Amino acid sequence: APAPDNMLGFMAAIEAPVSSSGTLEESVKLHDYLWDTHRIEVPVMPFNNTLWVRVSAQIYNVREEYETLARVFTL
Repeated sequence: APAPDNMLGFMAAIEAPVSSSGTLEESVKLHDYLWDTHRIEVPVMPFNNTLWVRVSAQIYNVREEYETLARVFTL
């Protein structure tokens, strides 16, 4: 985990379960793929040779959106 549990709130950075060398170019490609193909808007950041997505839980989001993101990564 990128931070202790007591520091997690409405946002969390989660390592993307993708094969990657963690470059900025790869993060842009993943971000664009998620938006263009699935209409999922999440920041994708390279860090420590991996890609991370920042998931934000807000009142205007619905459970199905998080399930879609999870399903995309299990394809």
